[in-house]
Amino acid sequence: MVAPPDTVLAPGIVGNPARMGGRPTIAGTRITVERVLQMLAGSYAIEDIPRAYPHLSREQINAAIAYAGQLARKPVLVGATSQSPVHDVLDEQLG
Repeated sequence: MVAPPDTVLAPGIVGNPARMGGRPTIAGTRITVERVLQMLAGSYAIEDIPRAYPHLSREQINAAIAYAGQLARKPVLVGATSQSPVHDVLDEQLG
């Protein structure tokens, strides 16, 4: 079985449903954008991340940050739920 090709989401950031549950990753790695942000939100400085992941460059880390910034600029629908119609049907069936 051939894995699906990567979808370029932004410069240096790709998505692939066969890798990391489809979450955005740094191109050529299995490191998610989420992981980079978690590290930065914790005790890591940008300069510390390559110590944990020596194969990552500063440019790749910056690409992850830039992608997260793009997502944060998108409008959010207030009052929208994450439940899909499938959940509604299951809720009705299961009571």
